[in-house]
Amino acid sequence: MSLPPNLPWVRFWAHRNNIYAEADGFLISGTGRLYDRLPGYPTPTAELPDVAVLGLLGKSGMGKTYEIRKWIDEHQLRGAAKPELIDLATIDNSPTLIQKIDDVIDSVSSENRVTLVLDSLDECRIEVSAAADLIAQTIGERSDANEHLRLIVCCRDTQWPTTFENRLREIWPQSDEVQIWSLCALTIEDVNSACVALSIDPEAFAQRIQERNLEPFACRPKTLGYLLSSFQERGTLPESRWDVYEKGLGILCEEPREREERGHGGELSSGQRIYPSIA
Repeated sequence: MSLPPNLPWVRFWAHRNNIYAEADGFLISGTGRLYDRLPGYPTPTAELPDVAVLGLLGKSGMGKTYEIRKWIDEHQLRGAAKPELIDLATIDNSPTLIQKIDDVIDSVSSENRVTLVLDSLDECRIEVSAAADLIAQTIGERSDANEHLRLIVCCRDTQWPTTFENRLREIWPQSDEVQIWSLCALTIEDVNSACVALSIDPEAFAQRIQERNLEPFACRPKTLGYLLSSFQERGTLPESRWDVYEKGLGILCEEPREREERGHGGELSSGQRIYPSIA
């Protein structure tokens, strides 16, 4: 189940080196205000720093792709030049990747600063470290344009290549020009607003989540949708916590539907991704 569109959520990102407050896996509401005077406090997407390179990381199902594409649309609505997006999950060979990056860099000039967004590095159909090496090499060879290029790379946190980050710091050696941020979990208020949009009692839903220790799924948009759908159909959640965990993990392992429709899905089923020994 997809979540209702246009939920009034403001998602926050935390600088990788900063500690922020969570409760049962949920971001504590108002964290941004709480840490307002500290560098790297959880920051709304729209207020992420305007530096040369942003590595935007997050756990599976946390909503990285949705959030960055929402940011692109809002950026354009404000009258700014639309960032150039390359969905790396659709790239299956090196020449195509190099050509797409070169095409964007060709448009860069002293009068035209360009933001290049590379989404889903962890889902690239080229091996992740190889794709990262190609990206760094291609951009590094175009040093004439780097002063006017802003790079945003989205990736699952466990797949982020350290060597790639080091290479980016060599290309942009100035202090703080390469920053790594992680997408925070939802707040309880986010979950409540989704409940209200679906005419679900937020208190009853929260009680069932707590009883079954399902906070790890309720704090992520992708699996929250499944939990809300189950609750809406039954008026409660399944009694077997194992069944919920198995279904939730399967959802986190599913290919995004739009990529399957374009023929860019992987060969393994979600079950085989959970249980690799049967693949």
